[in-house]
Amino acid sequence: MKVGKLEYQPDIATNKVLDFKVNGMAIEIGQELYYGTIIDLVVGQGLSNEKVVVPNLIGLSRVEANIILKSTSLNIGLEYFNNVISDSNYAIIYKQYPQAIESKEISIGSSIDLYFELPKRDSL
Repeated sequence: MKVGKLEYQPDIATNKVLDFKVNGMAIEIGQELYYGTIIDLVVGQGLSNEKVVVPNLIGLSRVEANIILKSTSLNIGLEYFNNVISDSNYAIIYKQYPQAIESKEISIGSSIDLYFELPKRDSL
């Protein structure tokens, strides 16, 4: 199984897993899942309206961006791939929304849209 999106819900506990979902549907106790299934977590937000600084993801791969976003309690939003990309493993982020402007903050659980292109070759 893989962790998908983090959905924050008001709760007295902060970061407590309150529920699990697959494709928007709650998972029942004892329900069998396929290997590699993406599980979305519903997590307690705590009693505050906690915000985090928007990270700068420009120049990173999707995997690198996902690690940073999960560690800051954020999600990957929409993903846009340049037409020339045939293998997304080689793509890097050239634009994001919201932008990583100095001290810009968003609520935990928010999503950041990512725009991908192939890395530019250095011409010597």
